[in-house]
Formats: sequence, C-alpha cells, structure tokens
Amino acid sequence: MANRPRVLLSVAVSLDGFTDDAVERSPLLTDASDHARADRLRADADAIVVTGDVLFKDDPQLRVDCPGLRAERIATGRPEHPLKVVFATGPHLEPGLTFWRTGDARAVYASDADSTALAAMLDGRAEVTATGPEPDLAAMLDHLGLQGVRSVLVEGGALAGRLLAENLVDELRVCVVPLLLGGTGAARFLDTADLTVAPGKRLALIDSAPVGDAVVLRYAPKAATQ
Repeated sequence: MANRPRVLLSVAVSLDGFTDDAVERSPLLTDASDHARADRLRADADAIVVTGDVLFKDDPQLRVDCPGLRAERIATGRPEHPLKVVFATGPHLEPGLTFWRTGDARAVYASDADSTALAAMLDGRAEVTATGPEPDLAAMLDHLGLQGVRSVLVEGGALAGRLLAENLVDELRVCVVPLLLGGTGAARFLDTADLTVAPGKRLALIDSAPVGDAVVLRYAPKAATQ
C-alpha cells in the first residue's frame, strides 16, 4: 500500500544469537553507547511498536530520553515522543502498567473480537483499532499510514519472524554484542516457529559499524538476494 510507513526492525543479540528481551536473568546486552544509538532511532521514528507480551513483561515507556533529541522533534513540528503502539494477539492487556499512565499518545491493534474487549478494559487509555478476524500486521501498518505515520520502529525480536515472513521490514538492524547468553529459558532472535522465511534467502547488507565493543549490522530484507 502506498501510504504504508517505512518499518525499521532493531534487535540486540548475543554472539550465540539470543535476545535481551527474552532472558530474564541475562546481563544487559546494551551499554551507554548503544543506548544513545537506540535513543536516536526512537527520536527518528513516528511510532514504536511492541507486542502485548513485551508490554506485560517489561512495561517499556517507549520514550525519547535525550532532551536534545526531544527538542529536535518539537522544532520540526512533531510531538515530543513517538506514538506508542501495541500489537495485541489476545483479549487482555494489563491496564495498571505505567505504560498507560504517561501523557504520550497510545494505540492498540487487535483482532475484531479482541478489540472490543480491549477497548472496554483500557477505558480510554489508548485508541483501539480492529485489524480484521485475526491480528494483522499489514492492516496495522496500513492504518498507521493513513494516520500520517511515515516511519515505524519495532524494537526486539518478538515480531521479527512475522514481519520478515510477511516482507514488511524495510531495514533490519542487528546489534551483535560480545556476550554468551545460552541456557534454559533463553530465546533466540528467530526461534524455530518463526523460521518461515524462504530457506537460503540472503539479506542485502547496507552497512556495518562498531558501537563500543559491539557491531551494528544493517540489512535491507526487501532487497534480498538468493
């Protein structure tokens, strides 16, 4: 769809391929230099998308931390913080989280049936939009585009498999951190259930750059080669 926003998927992984958003006992995969990079990505985005599971586990605020970056947004006519978006795959979101109590704009996307229950549960804390019989990422992006959203940041690996499988990612940024996090309960960037991307598909590398002792790899999934 012509109005669909550009999607940037950003994820941090350990050397053995585990994500920081699924290992409760792990050390942080990011340091101060990578936090600054991530804050820049948030400042550049019109909207940030997370899943209901990530919301429940982390209660993320999805705000721009740096005052200078917030000032840049305001100077260009944008709100201080990006739109906070939740992609819900069930009929329950915890309404008592801090996420719902900040003054930033919030939106929830869910299936037709779940959206009715969520609208009642959240009681005005967010605009709830139905995506059809099932939770539909493409429908969510199309609706965001119609609302004037031109760039979407998806943080962490929770939606990575679906986004890549549906060819909805314009850029993938992987921050590889020199840590080993393997063990019981750890989750990989793409687990077996997510691996529906065509076997042998090679992503086109845009750039690579060191960030502290980590390295950030930038790929263009839609320009993949065989």
